[in-house]
Amino acid sequence: MNLIQCFGRNSYYCCYKSDHKMTVVNAINSILRVFPDRFPIPLPVSAVVVVALTLSINSWVAFDRAKDFVTQNNIINLSAKQCQDQSFDYIIVGGGAAGMIVATRLANASRGATVLLLEAGGDPSLLNELPSMDFFLLNQPANTWIYNSTPQAYACGACDDRKALTTRGRMLGGSTSTSFMLHVRGNREDFNRWQYEDAGGDPQWSYKALLPYFKKSEDYNGAHVNKRDSDIYHGKGGLLNVGTHDYMPGADQFLAAAAEKGFLLEIIMEEIKKFFLRLMDTGKPSNLCIRKYALVTKVNFVGEYDGHGKHPTAVGVTYTRHKKEYTVYARKEVILSAGTMGSAKLLLLSGVGPAYDLEAMNVRNMDKI
Repeated sequence: MNLIQCFGRNSYYCCYKSDHKMTVVNAINSILRVFPDRFPIPLPVSAVVVVALTLSINSWVAFDRAKDFVTQNNIINLSAKQCQDQSFDYIIVGGGAAGMIVATRLANASRGATVLLLEAGGDPSLLNELPSMDFFLLNQPANTWIYNSTPQAYACGACDDRKALTTRGRMLGGSTSTSFMLHVRGNREDFNRWQYEDAGGDPQWSYKALLPYFKKSEDYNGAHVNKRDSDIYHGKGGLLNVGTHDYMPGADQFLAAAAEKGFLLEIIMEEIKKFFLRLMDTGKPSNLCIRKYALVTKVNFVGEYDGHGKHPTAVGVTYTRHKKEYTVYARKEVILSAGTMGSAKLLLLSGVGPAYDLEAMNVRNMDKI
């Protein structure tokens, strides 16, 4: 129930059934009753602000999408002809922090190769430049993917149906554009669990094996940059500038509370989360093509699973852009960087995943696992 309903002229009992707790509401309603029916009811300032922000973000996305449609804009230094090709050496799905880093590295490492990056959203709005706006931006379907988890048995007790609301950025920069400038790695034990359980015992998913790649992506200038063991867990010279901010209200109190509970604050490890993030502008490689508003719906494969270790090979993707469907092909690799939810969903839609899930949705099973 929102504030407009609660303080409307005919909503005397809409918030609470207990009259003695309605002193302020009763007073407001009593004042409103003296005005004629046609007199406009004043709205709470908060409601006006929310409506204004909602209109602004939706207007921005509509404008950016329309501009992209009219100009068929490709953020490129490639020639227009090259960017309209149907084949590229590398195709990357998802223009978040990881996708941008991979695309830039591949383009810089092999100037003779062509790289296509497909992003379902568009440019971040001006509101994305203000970290305090992230509370609001996280609830906007125009530039955010909004997911609900399945009901949780041991968590989310205060959530509707015990489901956790999870949002992901739908724009260039991905969730880094709506993450309050926080830089947070995955939990060490999640990666270690993947190497034994979810990934079928593949040691490449262990935290120890992945740490060099985390370090390679960073240009670390954070709170522990001068500490003795900083280089064990953090790297320099990467495309992600990780540092602290001079103005962090409440941070000291938060850390003091953690210390009171027995947490160690001087360990230079991934447990310390007092970081802010900004993507570094390294310029646009001349062989990189970025297409906005390109929603990838399927990874295309050739070959069949033969039961003896041979698997289908990804050769391209199908995507929709401005209500038209396109198929592009990769001469070397297709790289999924569509986020925790997006990459998994795309694999399932493409026929890669547990057989019982795919068969239940009538999706052709590319491989039995």
